[in-house]
Amino acid sequence: MTPAVDEETVRVRGIYDRHASRYDRLIAVAERLLLADGRTWAASQACGSVLEVAVGTGRNLPHYPPGSAVTAVDVSEGMLARARQSVAAAQLGVDLRVGDAQRLPVADGSVDTVVATLALCSIPDDEAAVDEMARVLRPGGRLILLEHVASPLRPVRAIQRLLDPLLVRLEGDHLLRRPEVVVNAAGLVVDVLERSRLGIILRLVAHKHLPYYQAGSRVGSASTSSTRRRSFVYVVAPTIRAATRPSRSAMRVLGIALGGRLERNASGTAPESAVVMLG
Repeated sequence: MTPAVDEETVRVRGIYDRHASRYDRLIAVAERLLLADGRTWAASQACGSVLEVAVGTGRNLPHYPPGSAVTAVDVSEGMLARARQSVAAAQLGVDLRVGDAQRLPVADGSVDTVVATLALCSIPDDEAAVDEMARVLRPGGRLILLEHVASPLRPVRAIQRLLDPLLVRLEGDHLLRRPEVVVNAAGLVVDVLERSRLGIILRLVAHKHLPYYQAGSRVGSASTSSTRRRSFVYVVAPTIRAATRPSRSAMRVLGIALGGRLERNASGTAPESAVVMLG
C-alpha cells in the first residue's frame, strides 16, 4: 500500500473518531429515508463464521441470526468503543477488533460470510478492501454489501459528481463508488444486484468460486479458463462450507448422476447449487 493511502486512512480514522459519539443520531434519519430494512437484509444473509468489515458503532449487530459467530473490525477506536457498549447492553457474542479493511487481520480462506454496510464509501482504497474480503472468504463463501453508490441516472450522478469532492474532503465519504465493478475485478461472482432510491442504494450478494479437482488433486479454481477441461468435477454451491464439502468420489458419482451436464440459467451462468461432471 502506498504512503498516500496510509495517510488518507489516518485522516478518515480521525474523522470517525470525532463523529463516534453522535454518529448514531446523525445516521438514523438518513437510514430511515434511504436504507429501509437494509441492515436487517444484510445481516440476515449471513451464515457460518461471519466477518463484518467497518462495523462502526455496531448498528448491524442486533440483526444477525441468533447464535451467529461474528467477528467485526473497524479502523476507528472511537466507533468500536460505541459498538462495545451496544454489544454489552444486548449481551451479544461478538468479537470486536481494531482492523484496517485494506489489510484485514484475518487468515486466508477462514470466513464463510463477509458483511459490509456503508463501508466501501468511506474506505480510501475500496479495491484493496474488496480484494481483502475475497482473500479471507472460503471457497463458496459469500460477500454481502449494502452501499450508497454512483447512480446510473445521469442527472443524479451529475449532482453526486458536484458534491463528491466536498464530501470526500470533509467526511471521507465517496459518492461515486461502483462496488459491482470492484467485486467483479476481485474475482467474485455477483449473484444478486439490486438498486433503489434513484439507483443510489445498492444491495449486492456475491460468492467466491469453489475449486475444481482433476485426477485427485486440485489444479485451479472454477474461474480458470475452459481450455483446461478434461475430466474434472465442477462444484457451484456457495452454501457448501469446508466442513461439509463432499469427498471427490462422492462428487464424481453425483456428477455422473446428473448426466455430465452443466445447466445454466437465463444469464448464461452456472446455477447456485450443482455438482456436475465435465469430460
